[in-house]
Amino acid sequence: MDELEHRLRSALTEMAEEVPPSHGAWEEQQRRLALKSRRDRRRPAVMAAVAAAVVALIAIPVVIINQQINAPVEPAGSLPWVANPPESTKLLPPSAEVRYKPEYIPLKGEILLTEPMNIDTVFAAGGKIATLTYAYTVQLDRNYRQMCVARVPEDNPVINGPKQAAYGDPECMPLTVPKVGRYEWGRWQVPSTTSKGLWLYAMSQPADSMMFLRREGGYVNTQTKAAGKDIVLFVAYMGTTIPPKQFSVFDSDHKTLMNGE
Repeated sequence: MDELEHRLRSALTEMAEEVPPSHGAWEEQQRRLALKSRRDRRRPAVMAAVAAAVVALIAIPVVIINQQINAPVEPAGSLPWVANPPESTKLLPPSAEVRYKPEYIPLKGEILLTEPMNIDTVFAAGGKIATLTYAYTVQLDRNYRQMCVARVPEDNPVINGPKQAAYGDPECMPLTVPKVGRYEWGRWQVPSTTSKGLWLYAMSQPADSMMFLRREGGYVNTQTKAAGKDIVLFVAYMGTTIPPKQFSVFDSDHKTLMNGE
């Protein structure tokens, strides 16, 4: 044994003599190993509980958002239903008694959905009616519908008749099937020389009336309508080219069906 090894053995022996004896070292080691084993078994359960709590915290807002998106349309902010708002009476265009009921000749493939209704009247000199403008809706096939206006002479109000070319072909705008919970198929501001702000609105049944809030102030209701099997065409005279600030759609019991702007 060389000098270095001898010194190392002597130092280790002296250190061992200074440490007090332990009579349960083996048992203590087994106890510590058992505690560590139990902690390791609990850790996955604790982590699983934490993960579940995090998932729950994330899921709660998602559920709330989905409930809000899928909630039914509420009549919050609905306009009041008024039978004859003063503003509506003031904004009505001049009219006269129409002597003849309009006749509609369908074009190839057309189905008339709502009967033509008079929405505008142009007078000639001496107060005699010159032309009438009618609005109506048609279906070209099962998935394609239109809202149309046609101008015809008062003494021969036949839409698509032999005299139609002299007054211009009917003008039409495509309609779009409303989303779930909605009723509007489309709207159209129709050019007019006698009424500033002549608006057409196509709604689904059971729409019965509409009320508008003008941006300039004052309520306006729909003055005329033409009802079909599943669609209703309304006309409103706003007195302005600016779209209304808000509108509400009502059924025959004046219950709000839909609000829009």
